[in-house]
Amino acid sequence: IALVHGQGKKLSIAVTFNAMEELTRAVVKDMADISLIIPEGMEPHEAEPTPKNLIFLSSADVLIYNGFGMEFYLEKTLAAVGNKKLHLIKASKGVEPIILEKEHEHEGESGHHHHGNLDPHVWLSPVCAISMVKNIKNELSKLDKKNAKLYAKNAKEYIKKLEALVKQYKSAFAKLKSKRLVASHAAFGYLCRDFGLVQSSIQDVFAEGEPSPKEMAELVEYCRKHNIKVIFSEEVASEELAVSLSREVGGKVVKIYTMEVKEEGKDFLSRMQENLKRILENL
Repeated sequence: IALVHGQGKKLSIAVTFNAMEELTRAVVKDMADISLIIPEGMEPHEAEPTPKNLIFLSSADVLIYNGFGMEFYLEKTLAAVGNKKLHLIKASKGVEPIILEKEHEHEGESGHHHHGNLDPHVWLSPVCAISMVKNIKNELSKLDKKNAKLYAKNAKEYIKKLEALVKQYKSAFAKLKSKRLVASHAAFGYLCRDFGLVQSSIQDVFAEGEPSPKEMAELVEYCRKHNIKVIFSEEVASEELAVSLSREVGGKVVKIYTMEVKEEGKDFLSRMQENLKRILENL
């Protein structure tokens, strides 16, 4: 790669979904070509790369992925493209995974997916996002030494903004009486762990399966017992369930971002800030 850079060619970086794209762009700005390998707007828990995406991947220098089973298609896809010079960067490296009670398999549009037993939603915690940015910066700097100083400078600026959010909300969440967060889809485990909150959810980590009437009744009971009036929901998960639960407990549904796809033209930092602000205001 260093050789190629002598000719002034940009690094070609494949990324797996929106959060990876945003965190990578924070580090490289316009010094590299970045391309998504799953179709824009497709829910990444289910989508797989299309032939068009595979063409990009077959000549890319780097693939930046989340890990923890989020990219269930990875092994198969890498075997299919056979790109020998592709460097893999696992953004979640070094993060302590949240282990789920059971392994997850489900039928997606293209057949059977196996997600394993780790919660993949690392990027939704600003604390974890900081280590993801560091991983991306460190690995890219090794591959593209010419731009390493700029990558370091960009990463530092971005991390400073994330650290400010962490500091602000750690102290704010610490003052809360109720630290219980109920979501439509269990995507906020890392955020809750890093800020001392407790997550309950209608659907599991992969937004699969309708809850049984018994599970729904238990959740209603839980909300009443702990006086929970707000259900956090994002577009991807079934909003009907959140609406019906909020009706049962006389509450409301508050929208939250998952950063899995582009949302309302907002960047990663502003969605992160919005999430923290909405959670704080509604707990």
